[in-house]
Amino acid sequence: MRQLRRAMRLDEVSEFQDLRSKEDEKWRDDVLRSYAKQTFSTFEEDMLDAAWRRFVEAYSQRQITFRTDTLPAISGIANRWSRMSKRRYLCGLWADDDGLLVGLTWIIRSKGAKTEDRETKALSNTYIAPSWSWASTQQEVFWVDVRNKASEFLVKIDVQNSNCLCSGPDPFGRVTSGWIVITGKVMSIPKLRADLSGWEPMDEHRCKELTLYLVLH
Repeated sequence: MRQLRRAMRLDEVSEFQDLRSKEDEKWRDDVLRSYAKQTFSTFEEDMLDAAWRRFVEAYSQRQITFRTDTLPAISGIANRWSRMSKRRYLCGLWADDDGLLVGLTWIIRSKGAKTEDRETKALSNTYIAPSWSWASTQQEVFWVDVRNKASEFLVKIDVQNSNCLCSGPDPFGRVTSGWIVITGKVMSIPKLRADLSGWEPMDEHRCKELTLYLVLH
């Protein structure tokens, strides 16, 4: 059992992608079902969301050879995650109200100005994902868990409509467009100078200029 539990660590889940034989496929599915029953059944939704965000944070640190593979490279993981969580996948996020609310609050981890190379400039015009998805950026991302402050700020949105159009038959693969329609009470704060050091370790560029949109209920 120790080996099975270790095999399902998120940073090692890619090992399953290399299993190709029918025996391996059956073994993999049995392990996933067992893991889902023993572990995911005891997870609170917030814990499940947090685990996905930690996975994406780690994934965003990787150097992908072809940026257009950002979503296809994790399609297998997303597929199995969707089956275990019973949630609808949406360009790297999850489409239920609470999961989408937190998922949309990703932040680019600033590492100072970067010199764009020729390939980066060319890819800037290549469609990867909607701008509201973390997959649309070439940068490392992280989340500040706003759900911990939900009771204080009474954060609430209603997802009216959402969809992503895929370029092929895989609903977890490459996308050609996507949209979300959400409702909620919003207050705009145009500019704010804030020290984010209490949220996440930063380099010398610790003081950021932000545009905030507070969703109020």
